[in-house]
Amino acid sequence: MRKTKIGIIGLHQSGKSLLINCLLKRFVSKVGTGSATTHTAVSYSFSDDEYAECLDPDGWHTIEISDVIKYDNNDSIYKINVYLNNSLLKAFTLVDLPGTGYNTKDNTTMALALKELDFAILLATDVKELSNSSSFYANTLQLLQRYNLPYYFILNCTNITKWSPNNKQNVEVAKSDLDLLQIYEPLSLGEVDEYPLVNLIWYWCSIADDDDEIFLKYLDSIRNHFERIGKSWDRHNLEAESNFRLVRSIFEKGNRAYIELTRDFRKELIRLKDELCPIGTIQAFAFESIPQGWLLCNGQALKKEEYPELYSVIGVTFGEKGKTKFKIPDLRSKFVRGWDERNRKFGSDQEDALQGHSHVFHLDIIKVELDGQHDHDLYWGKFNVRDPSINSANNHEQLIPVPYANRQESRYGRIGSDFWTKDGSVIEGKHSHKILIDGDKELIGNPIDSNYSSMNNKVDTETRPKNIALSYCIKVKH
Repeated sequence: MRKTKIGIIGLHQSGKSLLINCLLKRFVSKVGTGSATTHTAVSYSFSDDEYAECLDPDGWHTIEISDVIKYDNNDSIYKINVYLNNSLLKAFTLVDLPGTGYNTKDNTTMALALKELDFAILLATDVKELSNSSSFYANTLQLLQRYNLPYYFILNCTNITKWSPNNKQNVEVAKSDLDLLQIYEPLSLGEVDEYPLVNLIWYWCSIADDDDEIFLKYLDSIRNHFERIGKSWDRHNLEAESNFRLVRSIFEKGNRAYIELTRDFRKELIRLKDELCPIGTIQAFAFESIPQGWLLCNGQALKKEEYPELYSVIGVTFGEKGKTKFKIPDLRSKFVRGWDERNRKFGSDQEDALQGHSHVFHLDIIKVELDGQHDHDLYWGKFNVRDPSINSANNHEQLIPVPYANRQESRYGRIGSDFWTKDGSVIEGKHSHKILIDGDKELIGNPIDSNYSSMNNKVDTETRPKNIALSYCIKVKH
């Protein structure tokens, strides 16, 4: 079974790297510089043979463990893996993450690494503002909620001169922070009435070598503090006063089963979410606000490094912007059509169009022009005739058309000359009828003409079926 991966997260300069050193009881991560020291994700795992490796634009490279402090604050390094022969790492993998609030790159690196964690220790410090207005801190909490990541909250009180587990100001800071954390209920530590307050510097000074730079930096202030409270100090007292047992209790065997159970539950939850709604799913929503983990399908460009799972699924199917960004589909004012691989590319757009066609008007008895104009043949009287030209085998009485009667004048005599013209053509009887549609509406104009409009047609600037406007969104993160 994969070891539980616990990440150390929080604001920059809150003591995350120092906590790693305290847990491993050796100086492996750079601390105490007064500025953000870790700009990449550094993972600490168990190995009998100790070594380290880093990932940069050219790939993975093996480095000395002593050089980790030179690489973990290098902006060109993507990731660092450190392998140590340490008993704690037999059960857990520790991950030191960049702190939020220092720069955008560190914020992004931290956010991307969160989804790979099983558990987290959220570390805060008493010298930084912890309130709802602290946007970077609030964003960290929102990320924990988004990834359903359980965590322990620890307040690292870095000011030695005011440190005490019972210090009123420290307690107020812890209470304030815990109120802020109600956005996502943290797991409790220690007794119900005990706030999770520690002093990492004190604990480190209790286990550090005599020539350790942090120990030497704080040695005088530690001695002065113990003199003020009337106690003689030694390293044993310093360890007990630091309240580091709160941190140590997270990794004890009694708590390990709970952490592993939480890890497995979260893993199954993520699997179910991915099965029911995988990254890249597109759905329509009946509300205007965009759900968490979704983006509106508006064709916007996203950073590949910020949305790696989505990029791995859709790639540049819907376009790209330079080498670092890819686009999501633009479904605004569009209908989704089933893909036919025989005649078009997947994900391709089509402009609106109207298929070529014609309209034919049919009447029951006779074809007429649109205004109803048509001809009538004119007949005059009945005669007994026998003439092959009119397909008569025997003499019989038959209607004689006027033109024919005109040609047969020598045989049958003159037949009403007023019924035909001088050149012998028939008088056609041209006239018009109104053509009615839908019972009583008169057909006017030419239906093939673009200016034609029937009283029943709905004419607009586009061709469309009945529709409703909803928000098409794409799943981008769990």
